[in-house]
Amino acid sequence: MENQIDDNIKNQLLFLVINKIDIDETGMKNLIINITSQYKKNHNAEILRLFIILLNEYYINHKNDEISKLCVKYSIKYINIHSYDTNICAIGAQHAELIAKYDITIGLYSMALLNCKEEIRHIYLNNLAGIYFSITQPKQGIITFEEALMTIKQNMTNVNFKDYLCIFSNMFLHILYQEPNKINLYETFMNSEKTFFIPYIKKMYEKIDVRIENYHKNQIKKIGIISNDFHAHPVGYMITTLIKYYNSIYEKHNIELYMLNNSDKIDKVYDYIYSFKSDHVIWKNVDKMEDEQLIKYIYDEHIDVIIDMMGYTNRNRMSILAFFTTLDKSKRPYIYSYFAFPAKSGISDKQIIDKNIYDIILQQNPTKKENDNYIILKHCLQCYHYPIIDIVSEKTTSDLFRMACFNNPNKITSKMIEIWSSILIKIPNSILVLQYKAYQSKMVMQNILDKFITYGIRPDRIRFNYLMLIQLLESYNNIDIALDITPYNGGCITSEALYMNTPVICFHPINDVYNCSVNIDISYQSAVSYTLNKTLGLDELICSKSLEYINKVIELSKNREKLNWYHTNIRRLMKENNILDSEEFMMDLIEKIKN
Repeated sequence: MENQIDDNIKNQLLFLVINKIDIDETGMKNLIINITSQYKKNHNAEILRLFIILLNEYYINHKNDEISKLCVKYSIKYINIHSYDTNICAIGAQHAELIAKYDITIGLYSMALLNCKEEIRHIYLNNLAGIYFSITQPKQGIITFEEALMTIKQNMTNVNFKDYLCIFSNMFLHILYQEPNKINLYETFMNSEKTFFIPYIKKMYEKIDVRIENYHKNQIKKIGIISNDFHAHPVGYMITTLIKYYNSIYEKHNIELYMLNNSDKIDKVYDYIYSFKSDHVIWKNVDKMEDEQLIKYIYDEHIDVIIDMMGYTNRNRMSILAFFTTLDKSKRPYIYSYFAFPAKSGISDKQIIDKNIYDIILQQNPTKKENDNYIILKHCLQCYHYPIIDIVSEKTTSDLFRMACFNNPNKITSKMIEIWSSILIKIPNSILVLQYKAYQSKMVMQNILDKFITYGIRPDRIRFNYLMLIQLLESYNNIDIALDITPYNGGCITSEALYMNTPVICFHPINDVYNCSVNIDISYQSAVSYTLNKTLGLDELICSKSLEYINKVIELSKNREKLNWYHTNIRRLMKENNILDSEEFMMDLIEKIKN
């Protein structure tokens, strides 16, 4: 009888998995109850395996953390029986990462690496390397990325270009977070262009008809914005700025806007952005399109300008941008870069991006080369669009001096922790609040704490939070000042702090923090907070030296009158300097592109 029940359940699961049938919430709840009760009786491994695959498919469609917890739980149970099943190891690892159980993630990927086929080894190494950065162990992350790239080179006949681009992009982006003397690896990566980029682009030539003359014979009529972050992400929040008032912009300029969505993520921010879809704001999901299909779509629609908001971030489309820039400009759309990616995107001496979008302050940055091509905005590079509801800024009082950094812990280098520790030591009644989603993980919190403890800082002086956006913004009412980081500044995070009347102490793009002379493009990654403070006339919050940064914080901790002024006036300065004027910002951007 039990065997017959097992067979019925197995056949039901097999049917659902093979046919990729999407189950509703009630159906999934009933299935979970049925499977779990049956598994407790007879521990049928094949039923468990199919159940894990089905849970994973359900998560893809419904994005439910409770499903991730079940995936992790039952993956571990299954692997205790069949440790060689690398597919289940990978599923469990991915879901453990989603719920910030990084110790489990590392264990499962490590197990998968013991048993996986050589031709997919680089995929698990790439994922594992990203986890090491997430838990603030960048050295191990870099070693693992390098191993992934070496594995690719040893198995070139079995590796496709997309795998290489994924690993390269992941590694490059993570390294940008670190101390500048590590960024010289960039040149090493770029040397592999002949192996991967050029052959791939040649293959695309064979599939795409590019016999197009005078692509720009008329005025610019269509602009496409491509991103994989049209959801709860800093880019998603910035997109609301670009799209909210597009009706009035269209009436003046008659330029259609194409939203090229390169992701399958759906949440409330996605819904909000999507709500602006209209006859002249065209929404196109491109995440499942092959490169040649997307290129054909761009040509068929005759999109004049592509604004890339990905660069080398996750699941990017640098391959199609590289393809376009091998063509004469008369035969393709113009390629502009804005906001999402802070560094160079060229391959050797070939620039993939035609123009970068900057503001007047970044243009004057002494590190910029004279031959850089850029569009100069009238106001600040970054226009902040607050959430759907306005948040009241009313600072609370405390006997403690409350400092905060709400940036990704990946960006917090050992040098920044050393500087912050000096501040904590010199201001005995101070605390530092660290807020980010990664602090769900006890491992991440402990790794950060251990670094502070080496400088003599008690753990109770470091506070960790993980809050959603509205609560995050409201929490600034319990913060006196925000501490920015270098070399990779806060972007949207800095705007949020300023919007909540919280002064942000930041570094000048050229500073003494790392004593490094490596030639890197710091026009964006090290200058966002700088340009925001500069635009608001808050030059006194910009520091060129580590000691100046430390002393500035100490001075403010003793100057309650100055703090009170900041706490009641910064949002006003943002309004007066157009940082909150979405319509003006987008009108200026479209006019600059059109001209």
